Amino acid sequence: MPEIYEVEMYVRPFWEIERRMTYHCQDIAGRLCRKMNFDAEGVNEADGAEDLPYIVPFTMSDAEVIGAGAVPEDFAIGSSNVQITQVFQFMIASRREYGLVRSDPTTVPDRKKGILEWIGCVRDAIETDTDGTIDPLLKESVFRPIAFSVSDLVVTELSWQAIMRVECAIPHWTRGGRTETS
Repeated sequence: MPEIYEVEMYVRPFWEIERRMTYHCQDIAGRLCRKMNFDAEGVNEADGAEDLPYIVPFTMSDAEVIGAGAVPEDFAIGSSNVQITQVFQFMIASRREYGLVRSDPTTVPDRKKGILEWIGCVRDAIETDTDGTIDPLLKESVFRPIAFSVSDLVVTELSWQAIMRVECAIPHWTRGGRTETS
């Protein structure tokens, strides 16, 4: 797996989130989202209880602010200094029978968490690198700590589902630099 500085600047935040979720969702003791299914391809269906809990990418949006930040020394005529804010939305689902929270979190196995407990686990996993370091800057792929919000909590016949937003402010650059790797 490449180091983050080898990944194009525009995709670094998501690449780092995906790397962390892949790690923390492994069925290994001590992982923050142990036994949660993570599918980076965006398959967001549960055919049965065995497919829950899960987290999948749902949508992504970004917005540019032109003229943000200091103008670099090598600023080219006709280009603009650009600041991008990316918002990644993930769908999180857990088994309906476990509710919002477990009735007794001290006696129930890992997989039997309520939706609010899984949301907390996912937030912690995204902010925690694979070595256990707390890193809300995603290995400096964003210039301010990531911000979370949760909405659209719904219940279905099978599951509780929520949309979690992760806002990432990418460091500014001049136009044409989104695919740079340094």
